[in-house]
Amino acid sequence: AIDLDLRYIFNNACSPLKSPAPRKLTSGNSAAVEKYIAFIQKQFAEHKIVERCKRLRDLCETDDFNDGQRQQLFALDRQVTEILLGAEQQCSKKQAVRNLWSPALQRAGKEIGYWKQRLNANGALTDDLRELGRILDLPETLQQPMNTTLCSFYHNIAWKSYRGIQAQQREYREKFLKQRAKEMAAKGNCNIAQAIKQIRQREKLRSDFASIRRGYGI
Repeated sequence: AIDLDLRYIFNNACSPLKSPAPRKLTSGNSAAVEKYIAFIQKQFAEHKIVERCKRLRDLCETDDFNDGQRQQLFALDRQVTEILLGAEQQCSKKQAVRNLWSPALQRAGKEIGYWKQRLNANGALTDDLRELGRILDLPETLQQPMNTTLCSFYHNIAWKSYRGIQAQQREYREKFLKQRAKEMAAKGNCNIAQAIKQIRQREKLRSDFASIRRGYGI
């Protein structure tokens, strides 16, 4: 193995080298693969994916392909991506465990990232890290160059804080929802129950778009 000092080579702190996240579905699991293929075949048949593809392909070959058909092709592509992602999610044994989002949990996660980057930079403090520390409202005493031992110490503290919030994530989540709902209701557009429903719908929409982006590798 070769140990490369990226900070020395590039004369600056660099992002750590990372392996791509493993996919939840693996071809070695024959039962999951069969279930995956069956799910896709069912969805393709239900939504007439093959027939729609053939019709659009025939239009391409006759040079009669306009903007309307191009939009149909894009919509078909998005639908196929959603089907593939849905099949992978349903057939994988490695189901992702989603935390209940709240600003407190997000901040705790970012603080872990801050100290991890400090460790990767051998304790140095880059402009980007200083800005992240400012966003996290870290005290100025921590926004100083320090050795990796201290960075590791604060990194462990950040993890403990994260796990503590994670253990009470439902309480943090409900507190966040109620506060946001009160702010929305105060504007006079809806009541608190309606505001909570709107917040959840918007979050689901963002999650769906994120799934599509991951499918496209964006």
